[in-house]
Amino acid sequence: MRSKKNNKKKIFIALIIGIVLTFMIFNILNAQNQKLLDQEALLAKIQKEKNKPQVVVKKTKKVTRKAVVTKFNMKKNSKIDPKSVKIKEIESKNLPPGYINDVLSILNKRVVKDIKSGEILKYSDLSSEDPSGFDIELGKRAITIPKEFIQGIASHIKVGSKVDILSTSKSKGKRPELVLQNVEIISLETMLGSGDNEMPATKASAITFEIPAKKSPNLVNAMVNGKLQIIVRGHSDEKIISTNPFNFTMKKSKKLPPPPDESKLLQNTKRSDLPKPQKPVSKTKTHKLEFIEANVKTEHTFTESIH
Repeated sequence: MRSKKNNKKKIFIALIIGIVLTFMIFNILNAQNQKLLDQEALLAKIQKEKNKPQVVVKKTKKVTRKAVVTKFNMKKNSKIDPKSVKIKEIESKNLPPGYINDVLSILNKRVVKDIKSGEILKYSDLSSEDPSGFDIELGKRAITIPKEFIQGIASHIKVGSKVDILSTSKSKGKRPELVLQNVEIISLETMLGSGDNEMPATKASAITFEIPAKKSPNLVNAMVNGKLQIIVRGHSDEKIISTNPFNFTMKKSKKLPPPPDESKLLQNTKRSDLPKPQKPVSKTKTHKLEFIEANVKTEHTFTESIH
């Protein structure tokens, strides 16, 4: 009886194990089938992608424009000149509003802020001052004199120097004279036709002075008639020396004493004190005359009394 029970128990355990193994095998087969299906789907997708027509994406060409950029760092109030800027091709999308593309239109203008090297210049970065680059006082004019008309140019002369201008006329016997006094040098010109305030005056092709308007004809006349000599003065010396020979004041002289009374002089003077009258001294002057007659020369002399 006991053996039958043991056999049933074994059969039951075997059935359970068989069911579990069947379930596990079924799951393994399902997983393998799913992997095969996934692989087939992936291969089908790859094949489908290969069969699609390929679309060629064209690269868009960069559009560039010319712009003015700085060559080096520029401090506020620095002046624009050909040495400080250059033209560069820059992609259009990187250009700021109001960018500048022409160097000549901004020469001698000043920057209103510090500008970094390579920065694109904009019109808002520049001052709206006179295009000439000079702030000329009322009643004065800026006049540029070529170097060949000027002598006495030294390396210490620079923009801002106060000078006197002397005329050295070519006329014989004409003395040098002061044409202008206490005038300021406001620019040193280069061969390119622009100002360079950093270079020495000895390398300038011309010098621009700020002078009184009414003195312009005097300076031009002196330049035409001869050389101009520059004389540097102290920056704080504003004194103007008078060059008019008639511009002087006479000192008041002391009053002269009244003339003596002749009648009183004669009363106090004795006859013996008076000088004796001098006898007239007679003088003679000899004259000589020459006569030429028939190739014969004769001389005649006579005397003349002079009293």
